Amino acid sequence: MKEGGIGAGWVKVAGGVKQLVLSGNRIGVLTHGGVASVKEGGLGAGWVVQHGGARSLVLSGNRIGAVTGVGVALVKEGALNAEWSSVWR
Repeated sequence: MKEGGIGAGWVKVAGGVKQLVLSGNRIGVLTHGGVASVKEGGLGAGWVVQHGGARSLVLSGNRIGAVTGVGVALVKEGALNAEWSSVWR
C-alpha cells in the first residue's frame, strides 16, 4: 500500500492475502485461509477481524459485506465492530 503522493514508499500491511479491498479510509484483506479483516485510518492502524470463514469481502463507504463459506451474504454498516445482518441465505 501507499499513503500520500505517487512518490510515497510502499508499506507492507499484510501477508498471505487472497483479496485486497479499498474504500475511503478503510482497507480490507481476505486471507487464503478465509479470514476477512478491515482496518480504518492510517496504514499503521490495527486490523479488526470481521469474519473467520469468508469467501469474499466487499467495502463501500461505511458498509462491509462478506460472503461466508456456506454462501450466506452478510452486511454491516457503521463501525468495524457493528453487528452483521444476514441479507441472503
